[in-house]
Amino acid sequence: MIAQSLDEEAISKLRAVFIQLDANGDGQLTVAEMKEGMTKGGPAEIPPDLQQIIEEVGSDGSGVIGYTEFLAATLDKKQYMQEDV
Repeated sequence: MIAQSLDEEAISKLRAVFIQLDANGDGQLTVAEMKEGMTKGGPAEIPPDLQQIIEEVGSDGSGVIGYTEFLAATLDKKQYMQEDV
């Protein structure tokens, strides 16, 4: 539902980010892949509770997140940030 409020370009950019983070191409992001991507992306601080965050974002408790979960979590954050502004 949130994705419907964004244009195709925004979703396309998020898909590209997901693909870059998904190092082994299995369609799932692990904590290790997220940490590696954050490290490569620049001076981003890796949250100490990244494992817990991923477990909360994931809908099945597997400890990894798929594209749909990634998209929903990312769009959710963007929406909150836009509402704050």
